[in-house]
Amino acid sequence: MRIEEDLKLAYNSALIRPKQDYLLVAVLLVQVMDVGFLDILLAFVPSGFYKVTLLALLIGFDVAFVTFHHTIRVLMVFFTITVAVRHAGNRQ
Repeated sequence: MRIEEDLKLAYNSALIRPKQDYLLVAVLLVQVMDVGFLDILLAFVPSGFYKVTLLALLIGFDVAFVTFHHTIRVLMVFFTITVAVRHAGNRQ
């Protein structure tokens, strides 16, 4: 019984769930775009900007595609944090 509870907790935790979301997004985008599955998966996986760019270069993926999407992801995080901080400051 305890194992089932641990598995359910792990499934709903942040360790497993986001990976499934990235995989689902990659599968859906492969159907829409003319880009390889691994290119899309590498573009959306959370990791360091330089690590992913170097990995794309070494493996032979589309470096511009991967770099562009990681740049957009970083900018979205910065703008979202800025808006959240301003919104939290106005509440106090």
